Amino acid sequence: SPADTQAWAAHLAVIEGDLIAVLDVVGSTRGRRLAVLAHELRLAAYQTERFVVRTAGVTSADSGEVRWKDPQSPWHWDFRLLSVEALITLARYPEAETKLAQEPPAQLREQRARLLIDRAAYAAVRQKDGEAFLRQARELAPGGELAIRIELVDGTLALNRRQHERARQLYQTALDLAVQQGSILNQANALTNLSISAKRLNHYEESIDYALRAIDAAQKAGARRVEAAAHGNAGPSYAYLGQFESAFAHEQQAVQIHEATGARYSMMTAVGELGLIYDRADRVPEAIPHYRRAYDLACELGLKRDASRFAENLALALIKNKQWDDAALWNDRAAELAKETDAKATLPYLVRNRASIAWGRGHADEATSLCRELLRTNAEQPSIAWEAYELLGEIDTAAGRYADANRNFENALRVI
Repeated sequence: SPADTQAWAAHLAVIEGDLIAVLDVVGSTRGRRLAVLAHELRLAAYQTERFVVRTAGVTSADSGEVRWKDPQSPWHWDFRLLSVEALITLARYPEAETKLAQEPPAQLREQRARLLIDRAAYAAVRQKDGEAFLRQARELAPGGELAIRIELVDGTLALNRRQHERARQLYQTALDLAVQQGSILNQANALTNLSISAKRLNHYEESIDYALRAIDAAQKAGARRVEAAAHGNAGPSYAYLGQFESAFAHEQQAVQIHEATGARYSMMTAVGELGLIYDRADRVPEAIPHYRRAYDLACELGLKRDASRFAENLALALIKNKQWDDAALWNDRAAELAKETDAKATLPYLVRNRASIAWGRGHADEATSLCRELLRTNAEQPSIAWEAYELLGEIDTAAGRYADANRNFENALRVI
Protein backbone atom coordinates (compact mmCIF):
# COMPACT_ATOMS: atom_id res chain seq x y z
CA SER A 1 0.00 0.00 0.00
CA PRO A 2 1.13 3.64 -0.30
CA ALA A 3 1.40 3.87 3.48
CA ASP A 4 3.64 0.81 3.57
CA THR A 5 5.73 2.24 0.75
CA GLN A 6 6.23 5.49 2.65
CA ALA A 7 7.14 3.62 5.84
CA TRP A 8 9.72 1.52 4.02
CA ALA A 9 11.15 4.58 2.30
CA ALA A 10 11.57 6.33 5.64
CA HIS A 11 13.52 3.47 7.23
CA LEU A 12 15.26 1.76 4.34
CA ALA A 13 18.61 3.43 5.00
CA VAL A 14 19.19 1.16 8.00
CA ILE A 15 18.26 -2.05 6.20
CA GLU A 16 21.23 -4.08 5.01
CA GLY A 17 21.18 -6.29 1.93
CA ASP A 18 19.77 -6.08 -1.54
CA LEU A 19 15.98 -5.88 -1.74
CA ILE A 20 16.09 -7.00 -5.34
CA ALA A 21 16.77 -10.48 -3.94
CA VAL A 22 12.98 -10.91 -3.84
CA LEU A 23 13.34 -12.10 -7.43
CA ASP A 24 14.92 -15.27 -6.06
CA VAL A 25 12.09 -15.90 -3.65
CA VAL A 26 8.85 -15.33 -5.55
CA GLY A 27 7.43 -16.03 -8.98
CA SER A 28 8.48 -14.04 -11.98
CA THR A 29 5.42 -11.78 -12.41
CA ARG A 30 5.04 -10.92 -8.74
CA GLY A 31 8.80 -10.90 -8.42
CA ARG A 32 9.16 -8.30 -11.14
CA ARG A 33 6.51 -6.13 -9.51
CA LEU A 34 8.23 -6.40 -6.14
CA ALA A 35 11.60 -5.76 -7.75
CA VAL A 36 10.31 -2.49 -9.15
CA LEU A 37 8.88 -1.60 -5.75
CA ALA A 38 12.20 -2.47 -4.13
CA HIS A 39 14.01 -0.24 -6.62
CA GLU A 40 11.60 2.61 -5.94
CA LEU A 41 12.06 2.17 -2.21
CA ARG A 42 15.80 2.10 -2.49
CA LEU A 43 15.74 5.20 -4.66
CA ALA A 44 13.27 6.94 -2.35
CA ALA A 45 15.43 6.17 0.67
CA TYR A 46 18.47 7.45 -1.16
CA GLN A 47 16.63 10.65 -2.05
CA THR A 48 15.27 10.98 1.49
CA GLU A 49 18.62 10.42 3.09
CA ARG A 50 20.80 11.15 0.11
CA PHE A 51 24.03 11.59 1.94
CA VAL A 52 23.98 8.75 4.44
CA VAL A 53 26.22 6.50 2.40
CA ARG A 54 27.57 3.19 3.59
CA THR A 55 29.55 0.62 1.63
CA ALA A 56 26.43 -1.56 1.77
CA GLY A 57 24.62 1.11 -0.23
CA VAL A 58 27.15 0.79 -3.05
CA THR A 59 26.93 -3.00 -2.91
CA SER A 60 23.15 -2.88 -3.12
CA ALA A 61 23.17 -0.45 -6.05
CA ASP A 62 25.74 -2.58 -7.88
CA SER A 63 23.64 -5.69 -7.27
CA GLY A 64 20.57 -3.97 -8.69
CA GLU A 65 22.58 -2.88 -11.75
CA VAL A 66 23.65 -6.49 -12.36
CA ARG A 67 20.09 -7.81 -12.04
CA TRP A 68 18.78 -5.25 -14.49
CA LYS A 69 21.28 -6.41 -17.10
CA ASP A 70 19.77 -4.71 -20.11
CA PRO A 71 21.76 -1.48 -20.74
CA GLN A 72 18.72 -0.15 -22.60
CA SER A 73 16.72 -0.26 -19.38
CA PRO A 74 16.27 2.91 -17.30
CA TRP A 75 16.36 0.73 -14.15
CA HIS A 76 19.88 -0.43 -15.06
CA TRP A 77 21.07 3.18 -15.33
CA ASP A 78 19.24 4.37 -12.23
CA PHE A 79 21.07 1.76 -10.17
CA ARG A 80 24.36 2.47 -11.93
CA LEU A 81 24.19 6.20 -11.30
CA LEU A 82 23.08 5.65 -7.72
CA SER A 83 26.27 3.63 -7.30
CA VAL A 84 28.35 6.41 -8.92
CA GLU A 85 27.00 9.04 -6.54
CA ALA A 86 27.70 6.83 -3.53
CA LEU A 87 31.23 6.08 -4.76
CA ILE A 88 31.99 9.79 -5.17
CA THR A 89 30.78 10.47 -1.64
CA LEU A 90 32.94 7.62 -0.32
CA ALA A 91 35.90 9.06 -2.29
CA ARG A 92 36.30 5.82 -4.23
CA TYR A 93 37.27 7.81 -7.28
CA PRO A 94 38.75 5.21 -9.66
CA GLU A 95 35.57 3.09 -9.40
CA ALA A 96 33.40 6.16 -9.95
CA GLU A 97 35.43 7.18 -13.01
CA THR A 98 34.96 3.76 -14.58
CA LYS A 99 31.18 3.95 -14.25
CA LEU A 100 31.05 7.59 -15.37
CA ALA A 101 32.86 6.74 -18.62
CA GLN A 102 29.93 4.82 -20.11
CA GLU A 103 26.94 6.41 -21.86
CA PRO A 104 23.24 5.56 -21.53
CA PRO A 105 21.15 5.20 -24.71
CA ALA A 106 20.10 8.47 -26.29
CA GLN A 107 16.41 7.83 -25.57
CA LEU A 108 17.04 7.79 -21.79
CA ARG A 109 17.10 11.57 -21.49
CA GLU A 110 16.63 11.68 -17.73
CA GLN A 111 19.44 9.19 -17.10
CA ARG A 112 21.62 11.02 -19.62
CA ALA A 113 21.05 14.30 -17.76
CA ARG A 114 21.81 12.64 -14.45
CA LEU A 115 25.07 11.20 -15.81
CA LEU A 116 26.15 14.64 -17.02
CA ILE A 117 25.34 16.18 -13.64
CA ASP A 118 27.33 13.44 -11.91
CA ARG A 119 30.29 14.09 -14.22
CA ALA A 120 30.14 17.81 -13.38
CA ALA A 121 29.87 17.04 -9.65
CA TYR A 122 32.89 14.76 -9.89
CA ALA A 123 34.83 17.48 -11.73
CA ALA A 124 33.98 19.90 -8.92
CA VAL A 125 35.33 17.50 -6.29
CA ARG A 126 38.54 17.08 -8.29
CA GLN A 127 38.89 20.87 -8.79
CA LYS A 128 38.40 20.55 -12.56
CA ASP A 129 36.17 22.33 -15.06
CA GLY A 130 32.74 20.73 -15.34
CA GLU A 131 30.95 23.56 -17.14
CA ALA A 132 30.59 21.67 -20.43
CA PHE A 133 28.80 18.79 -18.70
CA LEU A 134 26.31 21.16 -17.07
CA ARG A 135 25.62 22.99 -20.32
CA GLN A 136 24.72 19.68 -21.94
CA ALA A 137 22.58 18.71 -18.94
CA ARG A 138 20.67 22.01 -19.12
CA GLU A 139 19.98 21.42 -22.83
CA LEU A 140 18.14 18.22 -21.86
CA ALA A 141 15.87 20.36 -19.64
CA PRO A 142 15.40 17.87 -16.82
CA GLY A 143 12.79 18.71 -14.21
CA GLY A 144 12.28 17.78 -10.59
CA GLU A 145 15.28 17.02 -8.46
CA LEU A 146 17.70 17.05 -11.40
CA ALA A 147 16.90 20.71 -12.08
CA ILE A 148 17.84 21.46 -8.47
CA ARG A 149 21.04 19.45 -8.70
CA ILE A 150 22.15 21.39 -11.79
CA GLU A 151 21.96 24.66 -9.84
CA LEU A 152 23.77 23.17 -6.83
CA VAL A 153 26.63 21.72 -8.88
CA ASP A 154 26.93 24.89 -10.95
CA GLY A 155 27.19 26.84 -7.70
CA THR A 156 30.00 24.61 -6.48
CA LEU A 157 31.90 25.09 -9.74
CA ALA A 158 31.47 28.86 -9.30
CA LEU A 159 32.85 28.61 -5.76
CA ASN A 160 35.88 26.76 -7.10
CA ARG A 161 36.46 29.72 -9.44
CA ARG A 162 36.01 32.12 -6.50
CA GLN A 163 32.86 33.56 -8.07
CA HIS A 164 31.14 33.75 -4.72
CA GLU A 165 28.26 36.04 -5.64
CA ARG A 166 27.39 33.94 -8.69
CA ALA A 167 27.48 30.85 -6.48
CA ARG A 168 25.09 32.52 -4.05
CA GLN A 169 22.64 33.28 -6.87
CA LEU A 170 22.74 29.70 -8.15
CA TYR A 171 22.21 28.28 -4.67
CA GLN A 172 19.28 30.65 -4.13
CA THR A 173 17.72 29.38 -7.38
CA ALA A 174 18.17 25.82 -6.09
CA LEU A 175 16.47 26.76 -2.83
CA ASP A 176 13.55 28.37 -4.66
CA LEU A 177 13.09 25.24 -6.78
CA ALA A 178 13.28 22.99 -3.72
CA VAL A 179 10.61 25.06 -1.96
CA GLN A 180 8.39 24.91 -5.07
CA GLN A 181 8.79 21.13 -5.22
CA GLY A 182 8.25 20.70 -1.48
CA SER A 183 11.58 18.88 -1.12
CA ILE A 184 12.84 19.27 2.44
CA LEU A 185 16.01 17.37 1.60
CA ASN A 186 16.96 19.68 -1.25
CA GLN A 187 16.05 22.73 0.81
CA ALA A 188 18.63 21.45 3.31
CA ASN A 189 21.14 20.99 0.47
CA ALA A 190 20.59 24.50 -0.87
CA LEU A 191 20.70 26.12 2.58
CA THR A 192 23.95 24.31 3.34
CA ASN A 193 25.50 25.67 0.17
CA LEU A 194 24.14 29.16 0.80
CA SER A 195 25.92 29.00 4.14
CA ILE A 196 29.19 28.35 2.31
CA SER A 197 28.75 31.23 -0.14
CA ALA A 198 27.79 33.62 2.68
CA LYS A 199 30.93 32.61 4.57
CA ARG A 200 33.07 33.18 1.47
CA LEU A 201 31.51 36.66 1.20
CA ASN A 202 32.47 37.28 4.88
CA HIS A 203 28.79 37.43 5.92
CA TYR A 204 29.29 35.25 8.99
CA GLU A 205 26.00 35.91 10.79
CA GLU A 206 24.13 35.15 7.57
CA SER A 207 26.23 32.00 7.08
CA ILE A 208 25.30 30.78 10.57
CA ASP A 209 21.62 31.48 9.96
CA TYR A 210 21.65 29.43 6.74
CA ALA A 211 23.58 26.64 8.47
CA LEU A 212 21.16 26.39 11.38
CA ARG A 213 18.20 26.33 8.99
CA ALA A 214 19.97 23.62 6.99
CA ILE A 215 20.55 21.54 10.12
CA ASP A 216 16.86 21.76 11.00
CA ALA A 217 15.77 20.78 7.48
CA ALA A 218 18.32 17.96 7.26
CA GLN A 219 17.16 16.52 10.57
CA LYS A 220 13.55 16.57 9.34
CA ALA A 221 14.64 14.77 6.16
CA GLY A 222 16.84 12.32 8.06
CA ALA A 223 19.79 13.42 5.90
CA ARG A 224 22.74 12.93 8.21
CA ARG A 225 25.49 13.84 5.79
CA VAL A 226 23.77 17.07 4.79
CA GLU A 227 23.40 17.81 8.49
CA ALA A 228 27.12 17.17 8.95
CA ALA A 229 27.97 19.55 6.10
CA ALA A 230 25.81 22.26 7.69
CA HIS A 231 27.52 21.77 11.05
CA GLY A 232 30.82 22.05 9.20
CA ASN A 233 29.80 25.42 7.76
CA ALA A 234 28.53 26.79 11.08
CA GLY A 235 31.78 25.98 12.89
CA PRO A 236 34.17 28.31 11.00
CA SER A 237 31.61 31.13 10.89
CA TYR A 238 31.19 31.00 14.68
CA ALA A 239 35.00 30.97 14.97
CA TYR A 240 35.33 34.11 12.84
CA LEU A 241 32.96 35.83 15.28
CA GLY A 242 35.01 34.63 18.24
CA GLN A 243 32.28 32.28 19.49
CA PHE A 244 34.61 29.34 19.92
CA GLU A 245 32.43 27.14 22.13
CA SER A 246 29.77 26.99 19.43
CA ALA A 247 32.43 26.64 16.74
CA PHE A 248 33.97 23.57 18.37
CA ALA A 249 30.58 21.99 19.07
CA HIS A 250 29.45 22.23 15.44
CA GLU A 251 32.73 21.25 13.80
CA GLN A 252 33.22 18.25 16.08
CA GLN A 253 29.73 17.04 15.17
CA ALA A 254 30.63 17.40 11.50
CA VAL A 255 33.75 15.27 11.93
CA GLN A 256 31.89 12.59 13.90
CA ILE A 257 29.04 12.24 11.40
CA HIS A 258 31.31 12.22 8.35
CA GLU A 259 33.50 9.58 9.94
CA ALA A 260 30.47 7.44 10.80
CA THR A 261 29.08 7.62 7.25
CA GLY A 262 32.41 6.98 5.55
CA ALA A 263 32.42 10.29 3.66
CA ARG A 264 36.20 10.65 3.61
CA TYR A 265 36.48 13.78 1.46
CA SER A 266 34.00 15.64 3.66
CA MET A 267 35.72 14.31 6.79
CA MET A 268 39.07 15.59 5.48
CA THR A 269 37.58 19.06 5.05
CA ALA A 270 35.95 19.05 8.50
CA VAL A 271 39.12 17.85 10.24
CA GLY A 272 41.11 20.62 8.53
CA GLU A 273 38.51 23.21 9.58
CA LEU A 274 38.68 21.94 13.16
CA GLY A 275 42.42 22.58 13.05
CA LEU A 276 41.79 26.14 11.87
CA ILE A 277 39.33 26.73 14.70
CA TYR A 278 41.89 25.58 17.27
CA ASP A 279 44.39 27.87 15.55
CA ARG A 280 42.09 30.91 15.69
CA ALA A 281 41.34 30.17 19.34
CA ASP A 282 45.11 30.40 20.07
CA ARG A 283 45.21 26.69 20.88
CA VAL A 284 47.92 26.03 18.33
CA PRO A 285 49.33 22.77 19.80
CA GLU A 286 45.85 21.25 19.46
CA ALA A 287 45.57 22.42 15.86
CA ILE A 288 48.72 20.56 14.76
CA PRO A 289 47.40 16.95 14.95
CA HIS A 290 44.23 17.95 13.09
CA TYR A 291 46.20 19.50 10.24
CA ARG A 292 48.35 16.38 10.08
CA ARG A 293 45.28 14.11 9.97
CA ALA A 294 43.70 16.22 7.22
CA TYR A 295 46.96 16.07 5.26
CA ASP A 296 47.10 12.27 5.60
CA LEU A 297 43.50 11.94 4.39
CA ALA A 298 44.24 14.17 1.39
CA CYS A 299 47.21 11.97 0.49
CA GLU A 300 45.10 8.82 0.83
CA LEU A 301 42.56 10.31 -1.57
CA GLY A 302 45.22 11.48 -4.02
CA LEU A 303 44.25 15.13 -3.57
CA LYS A 304 47.59 16.91 -3.89
CA ARG A 305 46.22 20.44 -3.89
CA ASP A 306 44.38 19.81 -0.63
CA ALA A 307 47.47 18.09 0.77
CA SER A 308 49.51 21.20 -0.08
CA ARG A 309 47.00 23.43 1.73
CA PHE A 310 47.05 21.32 4.88
CA ALA A 311 50.86 21.10 4.80
CA GLU A 312 50.99 24.91 4.60
CA ASN A 313 48.59 25.24 7.54
CA LEU A 314 50.70 22.78 9.49
CA ALA A 315 53.87 24.74 8.70
CA LEU A 316 52.24 27.96 9.91
CA ALA A 317 51.12 26.31 13.15
CA LEU A 318 54.63 24.99 13.73
CA ILE A 319 56.04 28.49 13.10
CA LYS A 320 53.71 29.87 15.76
CA ASN A 321 54.88 27.08 18.05
CA LYS A 322 58.54 27.98 17.25
CA GLN A 323 59.27 24.46 15.97
CA TRP A 324 61.52 25.75 13.22
CA ASP A 325 62.94 22.51 11.81
CA ASP A 326 59.55 20.81 11.55
CA ALA A 327 58.06 24.00 10.12
CA ALA A 328 60.74 24.08 7.39
CA LEU A 329 60.10 20.42 6.54
CA TRP A 330 56.34 20.91 6.12
CA ASN A 331 56.73 24.21 4.29
CA ASP A 332 59.04 22.52 1.76
CA ARG A 333 56.53 19.70 1.37
CA ALA A 334 53.74 22.21 0.75
CA ALA A 335 55.89 23.98 -1.86
CA GLU A 336 56.62 20.73 -3.71
CA LEU A 337 52.93 19.85 -3.86
CA ALA A 338 51.98 23.39 -4.92
CA LYS A 339 54.42 23.21 -7.83
CA GLU A 340 53.14 19.77 -8.84
CA THR A 341 49.56 21.06 -8.97
CA ASP A 342 50.46 24.43 -10.53
CA ALA A 343 49.04 26.26 -7.49
CA LYS A 344 51.05 29.40 -8.24
CA ALA A 345 48.97 31.63 -5.96
CA THR A 346 50.16 29.61 -2.96
CA LEU A 347 53.89 30.03 -3.58
CA PRO A 348 54.32 33.62 -2.24
CA TYR A 349 52.80 32.56 1.10
CA LEU A 350 55.27 29.72 1.32
CA VAL A 351 58.14 32.16 0.67
CA ARG A 352 56.71 34.30 3.47
CA ASN A 353 56.85 31.23 5.71
CA ARG A 354 60.48 30.65 4.73
CA ALA A 355 61.28 34.21 5.78
CA SER A 356 59.59 33.69 9.16
CA ILE A 357 61.48 30.42 9.67
CA ALA A 358 64.81 32.03 8.75
CA TRP A 359 64.17 34.85 11.22
CA GLY A 360 63.14 32.38 13.90
CA ARG A 361 66.40 30.49 13.39
CA GLY A 362 68.35 33.75 13.74
CA HIS A 363 69.23 34.10 10.04
CA ALA A 364 68.40 37.79 9.70
CA ASP A 365 70.10 38.33 6.34
CA GLU A 366 68.23 35.43 4.72
CA ALA A 367 64.92 36.61 6.16
CA THR A 368 65.55 40.17 4.95
CA SER A 369 66.43 38.98 1.45
CA LEU A 370 63.27 36.88 1.22
CA CYS A 371 61.08 39.79 2.41
CA ARG A 372 62.57 42.15 -0.13
CA GLU A 373 62.07 39.58 -2.88
CA LEU A 374 58.40 39.29 -1.87
CA LEU A 375 57.95 43.07 -1.99
CA ARG A 376 59.59 43.16 -5.41
CA THR A 377 57.39 40.42 -6.90
CA ASN A 378 54.15 40.52 -4.88
CA ALA A 379 53.72 44.09 -3.64
CA GLU A 380 50.16 44.14 -5.07
CA GLN A 381 49.04 41.44 -2.63
CA PRO A 382 48.15 43.21 0.65
CA SER A 383 48.41 40.09 2.83
CA ILE A 384 51.94 39.41 1.54
CA ALA A 385 53.15 43.02 1.56
CA TRP A 386 51.86 43.69 5.08
CA GLU A 387 53.64 40.68 6.57
CA ALA A 388 56.87 41.38 4.67
CA TYR A 389 57.00 44.95 5.93
CA GLU A 390 56.07 43.86 9.45
CA LEU A 391 58.84 41.24 9.54
CA LEU A 392 61.39 43.73 8.16
CA GLY A 393 60.34 46.09 10.95
CA GLU A 394 60.96 43.40 13.55
CA ILE A 395 64.40 42.64 12.09
CA ASP A 396 65.37 46.31 12.04
CA THR A 397 64.14 46.80 15.61
CA ALA A 398 66.23 43.87 16.84
CA ALA A 399 69.28 45.35 15.09
CA GLY A 400 68.67 48.81 16.61
CA ARG A 401 67.83 50.38 13.24
CA TYR A 402 64.85 52.21 14.64
CA ALA A 403 64.35 54.71 11.82
CA ASP A 404 64.25 51.85 9.29
CA ALA A 405 61.96 49.89 11.59
CA ASN A 406 59.50 52.79 11.85
CA ARG A 407 59.51 53.21 8.09
CA ASN A 408 58.70 49.53 7.56
CA PHE A 409 55.96 49.55 10.20
CA GLU A 410 54.45 52.66 8.60
CA ASN A 411 54.52 50.93 5.21
CA ALA A 412 52.72 47.96 6.78
CA LEU A 413 50.04 50.26 8.19
CA ARG A 414 49.54 51.90 4.80
CA VAL A 415 48.93 48.48 3.27
CA ILE A 416 46.26 47.76 5.86
